[in-house]
Amino acid sequence: MSAQVFKQVPHKSLREAALSAIRQAISRGDLKPGQRLVESDIAEQMGISRAPVREALRQLETAGLVVSAPHRGTFVAEVSATDLWEIYTLRA
Repeated sequence: MSAQVFKQVPHKSLREAALSAIRQAISRGDLKPGQRLVESDIAEQMGISRAPVREALRQLETAGLVVSAPHRGTFVAEVSATDLWEIYTLRA
């Protein structure tokens, strides 16, 4: 991830800020299906620690937006536009 995709966040729940930012980046297409998500890169771009990013990624995995592969990392899930719409409608 070389481009600046994430902004630094004001004070609110850092986990929720990370969750919202990553979810929006996925829905806008800034993060492509199959793209690896590096906790430290996201945390640095947002100006927060890795812990809230890690928590947000776990929540996104539960929602089906990202997948974690042991010893490989976390990746944006391969989902169709219909799947994405259903996920957001159910989770919103």
